[in-house]
Amino acid sequence: RPLRMGDSSTRTLAGPKKTYPPFAMAEMSPDKQVMNLQQISDRESHQSGATRLSDPSHIKIWYNAEPRVPTKCANLAMCVFCIEKDMERSYLYLREGAIESNDVNKCACAALDSCFPQTQDWATVRYFDRGNFMKKKACCGCCSFYPSIEKKSRDYMCLCMQCKNDPENCWCTSYWHGPDYVTYVPFETFCCCIPNKVNFCCNCCGLYGPISGDPLIHTPYFIGQQPKDADAFVAQAKQVVPVAQKMR
Repeated sequence: RPLRMGDSSTRTLAGPKKTYPPFAMAEMSPDKQVMNLQQISDRESHQSGATRLSDPSHIKIWYNAEPRVPTKCANLAMCVFCIEKDMERSYLYLREGAIESNDVNKCACAALDSCFPQTQDWATVRYFDRGNFMKKKACCGCCSFYPSIEKKSRDYMCLCMQCKNDPENCWCTSYWHGPDYVTYVPFETFCCCIPNKVNFCCNCCGLYGPISGDPLIHTPYFIGQQPKDADAFVAQAKQVVPVAQKMR
């Protein structure tokens, strides 16, 4: 049973010979306190859709992504407002049934840090079976809304060659996301079954324009936090998202 205020008994927490006096839990470090807690789930009502957990006592995280460091241009823009990215507080989780992100900035000046003792969390959770990730068809099937998470490249075709885009030097085209970034693609086809992918018509048969196969219509800022390794994150998302979209 959990310790209560005024409880004078001792409780064995680690091994038969090691006991702790009352309020010992309060003196322990937070990580050790969590290790000694028991996972509890007393939920009896049914959970539907992507909110349903495979284990009722905890949420599985399929990918805990390393947040991407902002580019030079992004750091310059934040420097004007005397803020910087809080890498220790920011995160991007690919959870079972949802994507959760937290993009946090903090005061960049130590002298002004006392004026802003706490930074604001901008945490968002988006489930894969509803809202923007819901599968549906429109216009007699001509438009199929099969939302997905894809990778978008900053590279481009020039004289039938793929040219690399340096995110540190080419500030205008790499303002925030860097070279390759994760983006939200709302549908697979549009306007009478046209694939939502860059093709030879979009880059003049490879002469100039975006990379063939990249998303044509997408929303880069929908995801929020960006992972450092876009390829690994998208590969994992392609395994998780379709399964969660079918959950009922």
